[in-house]
Amino acid sequence: MSRTLLINPTALEAGLLAAAQARATPARASALARFAATGLPHRRLESWKWTDLRAALRNVPEAEEGAVVGRSLFGGVDAFEITVMNGEAEWQGTPPEGVAISCVGNEAELPPATADHPLANLCAASVARRLEISVAAGAKVLRPIHLRHVGGAGVRHFWAQMRLEPGSEATLLESINGAGAYFSNTHLGVGLDESARLRRFVISDASPEGVDAALAGVRVGAGASFSQCALLLGGKASRFETRVSCLGAESRVDLASGILVDEARHADQTSLIYFGAPGCGATQLHKAAAHGRARAVFQGKFHVAREGQKTDAHMAARALLLNEGAEADHKPELEIYADDVKCGHGSAVGALDADALFYFQQRGLPPDAARVLLIEAFVGEVFDAIDDAGIAAAFRARAARWLERAA
Repeated sequence: MSRTLLINPTALEAGLLAAAQARATPARASALARFAATGLPHRRLESWKWTDLRAALRNVPEAEEGAVVGRSLFGGVDAFEITVMNGEAEWQGTPPEGVAISCVGNEAELPPATADHPLANLCAASVARRLEISVAAGAKVLRPIHLRHVGGAGVRHFWAQMRLEPGSEATLLESINGAGAYFSNTHLGVGLDESARLRRFVISDASPEGVDAALAGVRVGAGASFSQCALLLGGKASRFETRVSCLGAESRVDLASGILVDEARHADQTSLIYFGAPGCGATQLHKAAAHGRARAVFQGKFHVAREGQKTDAHMAARALLLNEGAEADHKPELEIYADDVKCGHGSAVGALDADALFYFQQRGLPPDAARVLLIEAFVGEVFDAIDDAGIAAAFRARAARWLERAA
């Protein structure tokens, strides 16, 4: 355990360690030891300098029974729903053909992509059971699977593993809702075998007092593809992190993310794509709009190993600051060890175009309506690649409700 943690742990860190120790098994004890060596992430860590989770969790959220369950963020989509209430998964009915779902005892080791992550280790040390979803080889699952996270005040952890066998295809929806003051720590491990395809869509809508950390580790095999679109509305502190490892030749990754934050909300979109095989490709598009005293964070990194020859990867991050008190922090990175690649990134932060506002006002559009139109067009590019009308409508509807309030 780290000297700092032992001398001056926060009340939450001390409670988390005690609770995990009380029900430790060999696998969970190993994860607990790794978490104890670091504690909660804090601003002195380079990758957490803009999202100080330890400070955000200085006060321990008081637990409450039950949860406030509002309307589903994907209510218009016909999906097989798995409700995750305060970290416990339950579902009704039979899963789509080719899909197997179960809850199993937690004796597994973390996936390599997230084994060094403090929150993944905390999750592995804290949960007694994890959810497992598998898609049979060759299955083309047309009906989406919806992980619907809901909960009330308190601390909760959730771990799910998903595997797509060779040649299979599936769509995963995730919605994150919370009420009151809470700390939600979720970990998703994904394995995509040869030529498998997974589409992941996430809407994260934490409460203003909620601290939400969602981490995914994805392994992409030869000829497989992983696409993800996420909309983050922020909370007291909200971090959405994706680590993708392209370990098979000609694998493909496409990431799109939007952040809409207002008041004093904070949202952090962090990602790492590792290219460890030849002929892989990736695109990453990020758009954000911040209003009030809100903060939008983007950290994106492409790591191309020597084995990643002929990688073709491009990243773009843009943010709008809607008033002087808002903040956006960007850190795009390239780390390249191969010599035959096409990789690039771009980043920009600015205000609404005054000329465009003037143009619309000259044509009779009120100033507020002009602002909404421009922000909607700016952030809406993130949703343009969604080829399912119902899923796209869910994203645009939630963005529209934010615009009504903030713009």
